[in-house]
Amino acid sequence: MSTEAWLRGEPDRQSHVLPWTVATLKTDSDVIGVQGTVTRSFTDAVVSETVSYLDDE
Repeated sequence: MSTEAWLRGEPDRQSHVLPWTVATLKTDSDVIGVQGTVTRSFTDAVVSETVSYLDDE
């Protein structure tokens, strides 16, 4: 993940989004180890890639 994707926070090493670890977060207690906040455009790109990964067409 590039530095430009971060709005708040930034891990001290390269970070990755893994589409095979998609999960439903029902409450704030489901979120552990928050690293920061990313941009909307980065989030949109992740969603698009995840849908592509899950789509069987």
